[in-house]
Amino acid sequence: MALPSTLAAAPRGVPGSFLVAEALPFRPIYLWILFVVGLAPIALWIARPVLFGVVALATVVAIYASRQRAARTRLALLKWGSVATVIESEFIAEIPSYSGRTWFNGYAPVARGWTVTRDRASRPNVRTRVRYSLGDYQGELILTEREYVDGVVLADQRNPSRALCVTAFPYDLVVDGSGNWVGALRPGLKLGIAVWLVVVLAWLALAVAAVAGV
Repeated sequence: MALPSTLAAAPRGVPGSFLVAEALPFRPIYLWILFVVGLAPIALWIARPVLFGVVALATVVAIYASRQRAARTRLALLKWGSVATVIESEFIAEIPSYSGRTWFNGYAPVARGWTVTRDRASRPNVRTRVRYSLGDYQGELILTEREYVDGVVLADQRNPSRALCVTAFPYDLVVDGSGNWVGALRPGLKLGIAVWLVVVLAWLALAVAAVAGV
């Protein structure tokens, strides 16, 4: 595998592994949402199990609906994206957390060129504006809760206002010798996919069982 130097002509194929990663996204916030929905009103669920089943199904639908736009944008850029020229980046503001601090410990992605690192570290919780151009079009991206160094920005050839930095992709963007995407996933991402699959299947089974009165 190699980092992209020249991308294949669009439209490019999207590896099946990337589609799976988009369909089975693991986020700690999703587990927290399911935990709250399942346990907070537990007395109500015991009395009205059918209601729990309906709410449980609606919760999963809401989670996927909330990420639909971002997932569609990523997949469109894999297929139609071109490397944009970054004009400048500008620090906008620090973002205080619930504790009031503007630093956080986590796996915030940082890109240098095509290479994205996700090491756990203390980093400033910031918002950054990145201005870019593609052909005659000039636009800007707002990166939230992450730094910008010199990461590659992909913009849609058909609609250059649709653009993302490579840090917005949960998988690594590498290509083969012909410039097409290679669908290899990091071990950590594979583990997240497996965990979310088990969680969703168990959650849906519980919801169906509740509706069925089991």
